[in-house]
Amino acid sequence: MRRWSNGYDNGLPRAKIKDSLDPCLRKDSRLSGFEYPRGQLKFLGIWESRPTHFTMKKYRNFLKTQTYEFFRDFSGLGNVLIILIFYLLVVEQSLLKRASLGLVITLAICYFIKLIFHKDRPDKEDFTNLLEKIESGSFPSVHSASIMYSGLVIIKSVDSLLIDTIFILIIMLVGYSRHFLKKHYFKDILAGYAIGLLIFLSLFVFYLI
Repeated sequence: MRRWSNGYDNGLPRAKIKDSLDPCLRKDSRLSGFEYPRGQLKFLGIWESRPTHFTMKKYRNFLKTQTYEFFRDFSGLGNVLIILIFYLLVVEQSLLKRASLGLVITLAICYFIKLIFHKDRPDKEDFTNLLEKIESGSFPSVHSASIMYSGLVIIKSVDSLLIDTIFILIIMLVGYSRHFLKKHYFKDILAGYAIGLLIFLSLFVFYLI
């Protein structure tokens, strides 16, 4: 009994069609000069769907780009202007001046260390003047120092377990983002954390300043 013909297989049984396909022809789905639609080949059980190296590379590049952009944006939470906005939103008025003073002291210490002890970033940055030299320094991480100090200030100001948890995560992620973006080594980040912690303890725990 003759099998129903779909216009592509010339009425041949499926097994004979599959056997007649050369392995090379099967990859690009061509038979005797005719190109099989992908859906038709799937219906016949011939199409073999395999992710190509090119496709996988495209997705890897996409994920890599998205991850980089995420950490780049997240790193911005350690920016001084962003931190000051946080202060205005959540820090009590009575603590605002002391919190701002501590942030200024933190930045001054970090930049002074960068000035007298220059250490290249993981991705070395060239400089042509003193300001660029300070900015291109890796030790210590100013973002890490700022977010550690400011995160602790906000945690002290807001009595909420949820806020505490969020800012602990922010402190950790901002520090890691600086390493991921190849702006600092882990030692630079830990040094920044230490500076921020010491300034916080001096101002809000021991009241040394």
